[in-house]
Amino acid sequence: MKKLLLLFVIALLFVNSFAFAASDTSESAADSDNLIYNGDFSQIYSATNKPQGWSMDSYNHDAEPEFEIDINEKDNSNCLHMASSVENDLKAVQYISVEKNTNLKLSCIVKTADISGSGAYISVLNNIGAKSDVVTSDEWTEAYLYVNTGDMTSIGIALRLGYYSELTSGEAWFDDVRVEKAGSAEGDFVILKEYKPTNNTSDKSSTASMPYLEEMISALLVTAAVGIVMYLFMLKKKEKPLSGKVNPRIYLYIMLFAGLVIRIICNYIFKGMKGTYGHSTDIVCFSAWGYKVFGSGPAHFYAPDYFADYPPGYMWILGACDGIRRLFGIDYGTATHALIMKLPSVLCDLATVALLYHTAVKCGRKPRTALIYAAALAFNPLVIFISSVWGQIDIMLSLFSVLAFIFFMKADEKNGILDYVWSGIMYGIAVALKPQALMIGPMYALVFIVKGINEIKNKQPVKNTVIGAALAAVCAFAMIIIPALPFKGSQEGLWLIDKYAGTASSYNFASVEAYNFFTLLGANWKNADTVFMLGLTYKQVGTIFMAISIIAAVILYIVFCKKNRKNAVYAVIAFMLAGIFTFGHYMHERYLFPAVIFVLFAFVLLNDRRLFISYVAMTVSMLYNSMGAFIITDCRQLDEYKMVQITSYPTFIAIGSCLTIAAFAYFAYTVISMAFETNPQKHSAYSIDITDNNGIKDDTTETDMLEI
Repeated sequence: MKKLLLLFVIALLFVNSFAFAASDTSESAADSDNLIYNGDFSQIYSATNKPQGWSMDSYNHDAEPEFEIDINEKDNSNCLHMASSVENDLKAVQYISVEKNTNLKLSCIVKTADISGSGAYISVLNNIGAKSDVVTSDEWTEAYLYVNTGDMTSIGIALRLGYYSELTSGEAWFDDVRVEKAGSAEGDFVILKEYKPTNNTSDKSSTASMPYLEEMISALLVTAAVGIVMYLFMLKKKEKPLSGKVNPRIYLYIMLFAGLVIRIICNYIFKGMKGTYGHSTDIVCFSAWGYKVFGSGPAHFYAPDYFADYPPGYMWILGACDGIRRLFGIDYGTATHALIMKLPSVLCDLATVALLYHTAVKCGRKPRTALIYAAALAFNPLVIFISSVWGQIDIMLSLFSVLAFIFFMKADEKNGILDYVWSGIMYGIAVALKPQALMIGPMYALVFIVKGINEIKNKQPVKNTVIGAALAAVCAFAMIIIPALPFKGSQEGLWLIDKYAGTASSYNFASVEAYNFFTLLGANWKNADTVFMLGLTYKQVGTIFMAISIIAAVILYIVFCKKNRKNAVYAVIAFMLAGIFTFGHYMHERYLFPAVIFVLFAFVLLNDRRLFISYVAMTVSMLYNSMGAFIITDCRQLDEYKMVQITSYPTFIAIGSCLTIAAFAYFAYTVISMAFETNPQKHSAYSIDITDNNGIKDDTTETDMLEI
């Protein structure tokens, strides 16, 4: 196992000899009174030079209108430039949540050039007459509009060059966009009314239903059905051996190959509305970052005007991917290029499957059962979707985080210092690849602290634990800092700390498409500094919930340790992560993913079938969340998108939030019950006793085990 891991780490470090980057992603300077995100256009997508949080649209798509970030000569800041050479209606749109019957002032500054037609406006979509006075001046001019939201809870703010039946050609620049509450005496308010599309059953788009709803429901039902079948299989009292004399590793290799083929096929067949083979934002950013890292080198990557919200870690791999693309002459933006960008995650998918199989066999499972467990991960639609359809890397931080605890548990058993070193290396790689691994940090520190306290309490030598903890910390920091050094460039001070801190807080929202508690209450994309209840903001309440989740996890782990069930740390970590995701702020739709992986490993190690139910429930809820977030982002080009946002999507995300909360409630009940019950074998998947740290082996021989 160590030899393969050593080769894997060496390969990863070799990959890190390319380039990598990410720039400051501090939140747009808008204060909490401004309901618009990125109204100063300071946050941009570097690959497209378009502003974050805004979607672009036009009446005449064939005219190739221009949307780009330009410079406001007044203060040398960013502004939005749009232009059309033919008469058109260009729109930069952002949907915001609003309170009913609220007076608002919409404002921005605008200038134009070469106008033929009406001019430029700030307006509210789907409300004729809800527009500012027209601007045709070539000097910066304030455009403003007063509205009352009426019964609306979501409105589309549009910066426009042209208007309904008032097509315009020319250029316009917009800056300092604001939406603020207004007093009743400030102006004449236009009362907004909800647009209701014509009910035409022959035109699917007119229903404003969630796109691909039938396909999503089918995927969820299949996932749940397969999970139920596997659960019923586990109710058998005895395991069965594999028939024949075929080495079980052969079956595993066939499974891994099949998993690879499925993922490659998924990459090629799922193409988004925006033409990308993957998430339209993430895959474009990854491709652009890899291109710049390989082409310009790491020292020039973090430029002040360049958007990159990942710290230096994964950038090495992206640079290597772009090097492979160039080596084989693969065109930029093609399906094969996307596959190269996704391949590191796909390979980590398969490595995690092999690790799960190995763990199951080592814990006493017969190879046949271990293969079934591995299949539950290899063919999990959620895992396949995130890596080979979306193109994200959550499996990578999950794999290395699990390895960190596997090596710690091995060191804990043998008190071997070298395993502590490997544990630190694994955790350091996880953090270097994606900052969300820092959420696991409290539990990683806790296992060392509890071990040391127990040794002192039992009057055992604590020397190796102290040395091991120190070496693990040094190795973890080394895996974070050393690959980052080439990226320093002209950056000064604690730039790497700023990068991690900026990544964590770059989206200052209560929820970012995470279907959780805050989203259920209507706080999706709501400013985290907005007051939520009792004078506390979403950020403050979210911080309290996060602290409660961590404290509860600490208590549960201590209880498990008193019962000599240290392997329960995997379930406790999943509990902590799921609690943070369900009730915390700043959450994105994929932040639950590591918890799903940890739950499956906890099931294998603890043999409690309730954990498998939790694995299936969390898989279904997160698959619903991930598909919904992916599709609603990808379908921004659809004409009915704005109506989906206003009508169907709030209901869709409310259902998803209820699924997430229900899955967490059952999982929390399971973990708490496991911690305090006196007969843990009552809910065993198989009738063997697992009470020590490593499980009880049955008659499985060493030749049955996969050595990795």
